[in-house]
Amino acid sequence: MKRILTVLIPLLFLSACSFASHHHLSIRDVNNYDYSDAKSLDIALHSDAYLLVNMSSFKVEYAYNSDKKIYPASLTKLLALDAILANVDDVTAAFGYITADDSRELLEANASIAGLSVNEQYSFEELLYALILPSGGDATRALENGLRDYGYDDLVALMNKKGRKLGLVKTKVRNAIGLHDDQHYSCLEDILLIVEDILQYKVGKEILESLSYELHDGKTIYSTVNPVVTGIPYILGGKTGYTGQAGQNICVLYVNKGRSYLLLTAGAMGNPSKGEYFHYEDVLNIFDLLYN
Repeated sequence: MKRILTVLIPLLFLSACSFASHHHLSIRDVNNYDYSDAKSLDIALHSDAYLLVNMSSFKVEYAYNSDKKIYPASLTKLLALDAILANVDDVTAAFGYITADDSRELLEANASIAGLSVNEQYSFEELLYALILPSGGDATRALENGLRDYGYDDLVALMNKKGRKLGLVKTKVRNAIGLHDDQHYSCLEDILLIVEDILQYKVGKEILESLSYELHDGKTIYSTVNPVVTGIPYILGGKTGYTGQAGQNICVLYVNKGRSYLLLTAGAMGNPSKGEYFHYEDVLNIFDLLYN
């Protein structure tokens, strides 16, 4: 277990299965998903909220505190991805970049980065991979810079607008990176709807199903969910998030017996600087309970 949690494992295999595509729902609220038979997991976890959904049937299988307010940390970037896909017609034709000032500000904020080169032009498609897989704050800034050239001045405004359109009643965004703000919050039921909406877009689906990606400059970026790949069969991809106030959050997409699933957990109060990766541990323990 400790070896799995302390070593970042690169992409070991890709599943031949593909996360199920869905048609757009006519109404976006939690009632689109069936919570009637949701159970609690009979296991002790570090996370104080979780949600496990069969996305093939829209049925919630396990839930605890799924409607509780959380600080999403870098899970915020999922809404950034969704908002950009909704507003930029061709992500291969739009370009963004980071400046030296952007790099300094991100360093001072202790934000996670993908390692983008200053003033290098990256397509929005590349930047969206860099946004989600390594959770690049530099990708967020590059997208914001590129959006201004595209005619949009405020990514956060686009995100909140998209959230209202999706019917996210417990989500408010103050920044696109996921830096802590007491007025920046969400809940797992809202994040479920964001993920489901991203899957409607071909590029969005491909990004969420990826564990690695090569940028045009030859740099390969890896997903932050890779440390649990060897512990769970048919992992497709996902997203993590961490701040001291939010704790450790994770979103994992996987396939089991031909069915598509989404697992979300939040609030595991581990500190990565101390070698604590409690969100990974929770995911592995949940899968041990359910599948092993």
